[in-house]
Amino acid sequence: MRLCPRLATAVFLTVFAFSCTLTAADVRVYIGTGGGKGGGEGIYTMMLDSEAGTLSAPKRAVAAGGPSFVAIAPDQKHLYAVGSDKAPHGWVVSYTIDRASGMLTELNRESAGGKGSCFVSVAPNQKFALVANYSGGS
Repeated sequence: MRLCPRLATAVFLTVFAFSCTLTAADVRVYIGTGGGKGGGEGIYTMMLDSEAGTLSAPKRAVAAGGPSFVAIAPDQKHLYAVGSDKAPHGWVVSYTIDRASGMLTELNRESAGGKGSCFVSVAPNQKFALVANYSGGS
């Protein structure tokens, strides 16, 4: 399947997958559409059929301004996203994942402490999220 132009032209299309209970061949993926001048429209979800190698049509899981990188927590119940919009600093947001639909619900939003937030990783014990910023020295 071909991605819609807005998704295809995003500077960062970061994909992370986690297992679903649908079938052994189905994997849910998330795409952050941040970066560039447009800033993206949110985080999208698609189903990857790993046997056929095909993706379903993208569906917006949550509206968010400029999410450039996403990470699924080890429990696969939470997703973390970083990005930057017109704020002076980047941000990190935590979401709960609805396992049935893949939709995201915002739990918390914090400053990333610098500009150009470009990476997030969740500790195995899920007590910490590490954020890297492209600039700003933080």
